[in-house]
Amino acid sequence: MIKKLVLLISLAFASFHSSAEWVKIASTLDDDAIFYISSESIKKTGLHTRSAWEVVNHPNNSRQGYLSAKVQQEYDCNSNKVRTLLASGHSELFGKGKTVTVAQKVPLPWQTMPEESVATLTRDYICSQKLK
Repeated sequence: MIKKLVLLISLAFASFHSSAEWVKIASTLDDDAIFYISSESIKKTGLHTRSAWEVVNHPNNSRQGYLSAKVQQEYDCNSNKVRTLLASGHSELFGKGKTVTVAQKVPLPWQTMPEESVATLTRDYICSQKLK
């Protein structure tokens, strides 16, 4: 079952444009975590919702055992809500290398974002983009 899930998510990631343009959204003061979004992946998913692929790089190595996390998030542009659709940890930066871990209980329920958070910055960026 887990092998099928890893394969399914790997295929989803493979279908995602591998040379995506990553836009830096934020980083921790010590650059231990650097947050990016793929502007090319932003999609309208509902009347007021959009999804996008995000990467969190941990260049100084991660306590979780991976150097990057690749996440597909969905944001409600009219509220402070976010949910994770897919997530995985990778052995190299920008979601490359071996898949080390895969979130198994996705999509997650909608969650309220703290006002001053990376998620809020990301939502503001995603929801401000003009889509084709």
